[in-house]
Amino acid sequence: MNTEQTKRPIAHFVGSIPLPDAETVFRTLSGAVGTHVARLPDGETGIRKMWIKFLQDVLADHPAIEVAGDVPPFKFTQWDGVVVRE
Repeated sequence: MNTEQTKRPIAHFVGSIPLPDAETVFRTLSGAVGTHVARLPDGETGIRKMWIKFLQDVLADHPAIEVAGDVPPFKFTQWDGVVVRE
């Protein structure tokens, strides 16, 4: 990288972009930031939009992985001790 390039502000996008598909993500972001970005994510669109559910489904379908039904779910507690979710 030459000195002129290192002085340019660089935008950095990570992960999900709330647009309908990868092509729209690429066109929209490149139009907005142009030369101020070195790379773009595809926006995690489609089935990866809800990425944690996507991964849960991928792992659940894997033949070498099984769900341990006897393990309780995570318990999330606020700072004041109130259980937010079990």
